[in-house]
Amino acid sequence: MTLKLRVKLRVKLFQTLIVPTVLHGCECWTLSRAVCDKLNVFQSRCLRTKLGVKWQNHVSNETVRLRCSVAMSLAQLVRLRRLGWAGHVVRHDKLIVHEVMFWQVDLKT
Repeated sequence: MTLKLRVKLRVKLFQTLIVPTVLHGCECWTLSRAVCDKLNVFQSRCLRTKLGVKWQNHVSNETVRLRCSVAMSLAQLVRLRRLGWAGHVVRHDKLIVHEVMFWQVDLKT
């Protein structure tokens, strides 16, 4: 039971300390396939280390996330944060970012 608690605590520390640090400013990233792959590899390595699972054991990343009770991959979390940021920009029409995103060329002149 203490080992389970230690794993839960390790995963909780990972989720509260490491993930926000890694994803700082991710709303503005260009999200390419390579970036998504690197984020998912980083998350899988960290969670496997917390569980003590080696890659030679042939345990899928999805299974590792389920064992740690992690709902989504880091790439999915970045997409979710980007959607939230886009919604924030759309709602606030006085921001310069809103003007840049929705600027239209006046073709009448």
